[in-house]
Amino acid sequence: MFSVALCQQMVNFPTEVIPIFDRELWSRSVRLLDAEPETLGVCQVQVHSLLAKDQRIMRSMNPSDIEKLMSLKGIVIRVSDLMPDMLAAVFRCTTEDCKNEVSVPLSHWAIEEPTRCELCGATHSFQVVHNDSGFADKQLLKLQEPP
Repeated sequence: MFSVALCQQMVNFPTEVIPIFDRELWSRSVRLLDAEPETLGVCQVQVHSLLAKDQRIMRSMNPSDIEKLMSLKGIVIRVSDLMPDMLAAVFRCTTEDCKNEVSVPLSHWAIEEPTRCELCGATHSFQVVHNDSGFADKQLLKLQEPP
């Protein structure tokens, strides 16, 4: 069943709606497959086509289209290497007797470093632990208008 309202929410707010879809897909998969949650792995929703009004050519893109889900017509002329993109950072208190660790998720494209340790009360004593932080792959594309 297709829902126009749900489709519009996905197009206008993809960073909020698609993770909800992923969680719901995972939850339903666990129930329907009668699988153990630990063995199922990650479920990711894939969007294959959008409504015609959400398809654009590069020339008609506007600043209002930023952070929206769009279908863009063009030719890929250059691709970057894969780069790590931090999704959640783990910070460790550098006070010698403390070593408290705090995980901070990405929020509005930024990760806020904790300013005060809850255990020892030290301020500005946190350092990022890169090996324990969460990353995703990011790749940049350079597009050209189709002929």
